[in-house]
Amino acid sequence: MAWKPKEKKLSAEEAIDLAKKELAPYWFGSAPLLAGIHSAGKVSAHPLDPKFVDKTWVILFIDATTFAGEAALGFFQEWFHRYGSHDLNFLLFLRFPYQNVYTRTAIEEVLIQAQGLTFPVAIDVDGSLGAAFGAIQTPKVVCLKGGRLLFEYSGPTCAHDGEVTLQKLLRTVDPGLPLLPVMFSDPQIIQDRRIDVGSIEFGTNSKTIIESATEVPDAVPAGRLVYTGEWKREAELMLTSDPKATISFRSPAQRISVIARSKQKTIETGIIQVQINGLSAYEAFRGRQLSSDDEGNTVLKISSGWLYEALIDLPETDRNITLRFPTANSLAVSIYGLRFGN
Repeated sequence: MAWKPKEKKLSAEEAIDLAKKELAPYWFGSAPLLAGIHSAGKVSAHPLDPKFVDKTWVILFIDATTFAGEAALGFFQEWFHRYGSHDLNFLLFLRFPYQNVYTRTAIEEVLIQAQGLTFPVAIDVDGSLGAAFGAIQTPKVVCLKGGRLLFEYSGPTCAHDGEVTLQKLLRTVDPGLPLLPVMFSDPQIIQDRRIDVGSIEFGTNSKTIIESATEVPDAVPAGRLVYTGEWKREAELMLTSDPKATISFRSPAQRISVIARSKQKTIETGIIQVQINGLSAYEAFRGRQLSSDDEGNTVLKISSGWLYEALIDLPETDRNITLRFPTANSLAVSIYGLRFGN
């Protein structure tokens, strides 16, 4: 998040203390270490801890709502386990396409605790730090030493290219250092992987065309969305309190994740029932967050705003999807977007 000085002239120490205070809600596992500073039409990253420039940092920027971001976090964790003992420090920046979906509790519970992350994590709220490091395309990995850029890679080959370069840097200090082989020996394999195939946004800020119907269609042409029931559409989301409401679409890919959250802050979770061709999903097609209820329906249990993995390994013959919201009258659900991947 960019920090902008107040009108009052502050000393350098006062400015840093104020920046730390204002940025603290967006940092996890550490006091704020960096701030994006706007000056003369440019954005630069300013250390908030004088010891930051004395260390070597490996920094990853990801969009936390993409399959590519999920995959990048996996290799970043492995790097931490492989190289964290070699005087390297790791820092993860999260980027989200929605302003008010993700809470500290969600990030702490769904991401940090569930994934077992022990390095600092921060939200790049307005993209200023990403801009400072040129992270226009994510995932992007950056390595700094003494405040100087050692390397940077982005896109589908950043895991391979980054690890190869990281090992070269470590061996310049210790030529005989025993290291595991790089995880991806052939960068072309990663290049050919179409991890993210597409996405759909539900808010009025998007260009998504959503059609209404009186009955759930048997099939929906590719690229179209059809809904039934009562919905409220806002800038970033669609919201329903109608237990008969549905959304139907045809998936262009094997994997589907849903970005949603429950509107009520209760122990009970909102429910999105997921159907393939009008039926519950076979176990082979269930994503890690899709479960079966007492009646045999396959459901996502929605609490904090997050990316919920619904379906995986869908064959082309089984991609007509319907989402139902059977408990929406008591536990309203907001749906922000869909993510498709292979």
